[in-house]
Amino acid sequence: MWHKRVALGLAFAAGALLLLSGPGVRAGLWPFRAGFGMFAGALLLGLAAMGAALIGLAVRRIRAGAVAPLTAALVIGAIGWVATSTIGHLVTDHRELHIIKEIIIRAQTAPNAKPPQAPPPVETPK
Repeated sequence: MWHKRVALGLAFAAGALLLLSGPGVRAGLWPFRAGFGMFAGALLLGLAAMGAALIGLAVRRIRAGAVAPLTAALVIGAIGWVATSTIGHLVTDHRELHIIKEIIIRAQTAPNAKPPQAPPPVETPK
């Protein structure tokens, strides 16, 4: 009885963290590091929900009368895991870095490009 509640609680907590991490940073409710931590927490809670649901579905005594909630927890945890993995992959995909570097180099070597300006020297009191 309590096992399905734990699995569903973990799954819904993971979903809430995943859905609130980005918009909260955009709205200025918390800093970027906190939003990133919430994002990582969503991944861990989603994995924990999946594990709890799989254990609940594997044990006959726990599974009796709780197949639907455990399956829901498994699906929600899997969605959270796939979403965080996909977003993390998109953010850290290095295949397009050479294109970005080429754009920067072309912009710096263009005939009408201004050379980078050095900051003005800071005068120290004597």
